[in-house]
Amino acid sequence: MVKIMGEVYLAEMHYQKSFGSPNLYLDPLDKTLSGIFKKYRISKRQYEESFSYYAANPAVFSEMNEQIIQDYNNELIQK
Repeated sequence: MVKIMGEVYLAEMHYQKSFGSPNLYLDPLDKTLSGIFKKYRISKRQYEESFSYYAANPAVFSEMNEQIIQDYNNELIQK
């Protein structure tokens, strides 16, 4: 789940930064997210349910987000 969340976060940040207004990027973002979900063989609904499950447990959710940040930092260091 951490890898999926990381990719979703990056996609969301990209579209928010590039287009600003959600009205301008919702369709492209949805297509990008569909590609991510397909890659991991899950549905949008499965992702949303899992995300909600983990978000309901702040300690675990915080650890997951810390891992996402750590993975991203490690990727930057390798470049």
